[in-house]
Amino acid sequence: MLPPTTLKYAFRIRTRHGLVVENLAIHGRDEADAERKLRQMYQHY
Repeated sequence: MLPPTTLKYAFRIRTRHGLVVENLAIHGRDEADAERKLRQMYQHY
């Protein structure tokens, strides 16, 4: 049995203070999973 594959997805976000964070890498099974994790960490994204 193969282990589940995770990939890195890069995001560019603007914080609630107006700062831009580029190349924010989040691991996920797919892009939707990575974005879900991103929204959990940065709720104001």
